[in-house]
Amino acid sequence: VCTRQGGEDWTRDYVNPLEAEAVRAFIEAVHEEHYRRYAHEFGRTIAGFFTDEPRFGNAPTYEGIIGKTPMVLPYSRNLLNHLSRRWKEEILKKKAQGPGNVPGGIRDDFSLYLPCLWYDGGQVTAEARYIYMDTVSRLFAENFTMQIGNWCREHKVRLIGHVVEDNGAHARLGYGAGHFYRAMKGQDYSGLDIVYQVWPEYSSGRFTTPFGYLQADFFYWGITKMASSAAHIDPGKKGTTACEVFGAYGWQEGLKLMKWLTDHICVRGVNFIIPHAFSPRYPDHDCPPHFFARGHNPQWRYFSTWSAYANRVCHLLSGGTHTAPAAVLYHAEAEWGGEAQPFEKAVKALMQRQIDCDVLPMDVFSEAAVTSLSGGALKVNGESYAALIIPRCRYLPFHFIEKLPELVENRVYVIFTDDFPERSYFDDGRSAGLLDKLKASPFCKVFGYEELVGRLDELGLADIRLADAADWLRYYHYRNGGREIYFFTNESLARDVDTTVVLRGEGSFLLYDAMEDRVYRADCRREQGRTHVRLKLGPFESAFLLSCTEEEAVSHEKAMRYEEAEAYPLPLKGLWKISLAAAEEYPVFKAYTVSQGLFNMSGPGHLPAFSGTICYETGFEADAADLKDCRVFIDLGEVYEIAEVFLNGRRTGVRICPPYVLELTGLVKPGWNTLKVHVTNTLAKKLGQNWLDRAMPQEPSGLLGPVKLLYYK
Repeated sequence: VCTRQGGEDWTRDYVNPLEAEAVRAFIEAVHEEHYRRYAHEFGRTIAGFFTDEPRFGNAPTYEGIIGKTPMVLPYSRNLLNHLSRRWKEEILKKKAQGPGNVPGGIRDDFSLYLPCLWYDGGQVTAEARYIYMDTVSRLFAENFTMQIGNWCREHKVRLIGHVVEDNGAHARLGYGAGHFYRAMKGQDYSGLDIVYQVWPEYSSGRFTTPFGYLQADFFYWGITKMASSAAHIDPGKKGTTACEVFGAYGWQEGLKLMKWLTDHICVRGVNFIIPHAFSPRYPDHDCPPHFFARGHNPQWRYFSTWSAYANRVCHLLSGGTHTAPAAVLYHAEAEWGGEAQPFEKAVKALMQRQIDCDVLPMDVFSEAAVTSLSGGALKVNGESYAALIIPRCRYLPFHFIEKLPELVENRVYVIFTDDFPERSYFDDGRSAGLLDKLKASPFCKVFGYEELVGRLDELGLADIRLADAADWLRYYHYRNGGREIYFFTNESLARDVDTTVVLRGEGSFLLYDAMEDRVYRADCRREQGRTHVRLKLGPFESAFLLSCTEEEAVSHEKAMRYEEAEAYPLPLKGLWKISLAAAEEYPVFKAYTVSQGLFNMSGPGHLPAFSGTICYETGFEADAADLKDCRVFIDLGEVYEIAEVFLNGRRTGVRICPPYVLELTGLVKPGWNTLKVHVTNTLAKKLGQNWLDRAMPQEPSGLLGPVKLLYYK
C-alpha cells in the first residue's frame, strides 16, 4: 500500500525529503521568498538559515528501527528504482566473482524482498533492511540537506541546524534522518541540541522526564562527541560545531547550571553556542528560561559574565585541529541489519579514563580526498588516530571489512569490543577470510569494555595520564598556531579533582583561567620525556593548559590556591542585615530582617516564593599587623546562586558558580570594614509551577555560608 498518511501527526504535512522536486518546491516557497525580499542583506545581516529537527516523520518514536517497530516506511515515486539499482549493484559484484558467489541464491529483483522490511525472511532479511536504510539515508542527505545547503552557499549564506539525535534516533527512521553524518553533510556547521537532556552526574541509565525517557549513556557521552566528530572530519565545516543549548531546563536553570553545561559541551568539542529559548516574548510557556524576560529575570544583569566566559572558551577551541588517539566506529550501518552496540558505549569507557576519541562513519573510508594511512595513523581531514575501535555487532558492510587489513598493515590498531562480527552483508565467504587475516595481525585486538582502557594505555595510545584517578575529570586536546591547548573540566557537583596530569614531551605551560581571564605559570615538573602538571579543580571549575616557551612561563606568577596555603580563617560571626529587591525593583532594597545566623530564604517561615536579589550586610575588624605582607580571601561557603561582593563600598567581583571565593588583598583596611553581598536566585521560586520546573527539585535561596576571611602570609 502506498499512502500519504504517515505515522506522526506533527509532521504529516512536511515535505517528502526523498523527492528532489518536493524539496525544490520547499526552497522556492521559503528560501527564494526571503531572497526576493532581502537579497541585499544576504551574507550581511542574514547570516544563514537554521534547519531545526528535519526528519522522516513516518512514526512518532525514537525507536524507528526497521523490522522491529511497526510503522509505515518512507517512500517516493522513484524509491523502488533506487532500491533495485543498489540491490543489483551488490548482486552483480558477487556474480562478477564467479558462479555460485551470490549468497543463499539471492535473486536480483529487490521487489521480491520488500516483505523483509517488516517480516523475517531468513538470511536475506539483513541485506534487504541494510539496502533500504542505506538508500533512504543517502537520498535524505542528497535531496534535502545537500540541496538546501547548496542553495544557501550559492546565495552567500550558511545552512546551520541539527536533526533529532535523541536516544539513537540519529541512525533510524521515525524522528530520525537515518544516518547522522549523511544528514549533516550539506550543512556548513555540524549541529546538535542539548535541551533538558544532560544533567550533572546523570551519566548512565535511563530516566523519565516531561519529554519522555532519556538514555543518559547517549546524551552524557555520545551526542556531543558524535556532532563534534562530524565537524572534525568534514573539510566543509572547518571544525565548527554549533550547539543549541539551555532551553527547556525550566526557570530553575540559572547561570550556574549554564556554566556547567558550557563546560560539558565545550570539553567534547562544541565551539559555537546558540542559547535556545531566550525568547523576547514574556510570559512565554515555551521552553523557559527566557533570560531577559522583559526585565523580570533577576539574573539578566550577570548574563555577560557567562557570555564572556563562553566566548573565551569557544575562541580557544576554534581555528585549529583537535587531537585524539582513538576513533570509534559509528554503528548505524551495523544496526540496520542486526544487533549492534551503540558507539557511545565505547566513548563512555574511554572518556571515563581520559582517553579522547572521535566517532567515524564508515563513509570516510571511501573518501580518498580526506582519508589516508601513514606512519601508524589513520588520518581524516587532518585528524590522526592510532586506533579504530569497532563496537560489537553481527554484520558489517563488505566494503568496510575489506578496508581493515590495510589499516593493520599500516600499524593502525583495529580493536573489536567483545567479539568479531559474524559476517558481512551479502556474504559470499570472503569476509571470513578477511577476518581471519585480521586475527593473525598483532595490530588487531579483541577487548572487553572492562579492559579496553587499560589495554590501550599498555599499547601506548593514551594522550595523557593521571597520577591519581579522577573519574569526573574531562579533557580536550587542541592544537592552534603551534600551541598545544588542553582544556580540563571537573564535572562533579561535590568532589574536587586533585591530581597530576602527565603530558607527552618536556615543555613549559601556562594555566589560563577563562572565567577570571587570568594567566598563571603552571606548576610543572619535567622528566624522562614527559611533563607533569599539578591540576586541582573544584566543582564547576575549568582550566586551560597552554604550551609556551620557558621565557613566557617565568614571566607569569604561579596560581596560588588559597586552600593550599597556611591560612588561618576568621569566621564572620556578627549580625547580618538582610534586605530584598525583586528584579524590577533592583537596586532599591526593602528591609527584611536582622539575623545572627544565615538561613535558607526559601525555607519554611521565610519567603519560598521570592525571586530576586537578597542583600546581606555586616562588618568586621581587621588588625594592621595581620594585614602586613598578607593575602586575604573571602570564602562565602554555600550560595544560591550568584554572589556579588562589595567591600567598603567598592565592588570586588561576582561569582556565578562555585567556588564562591574572591581575593580581597589590598582592599581590606585596618580597623572597621563593611561587607555587602548581593545574592541572586532564579525565577523558579516565583514561576516554578510549570510543567518543566515541577519535574525537578529546587535549590535553596540566599547566602548559607559559613562566611569566613582567609589570611595567609
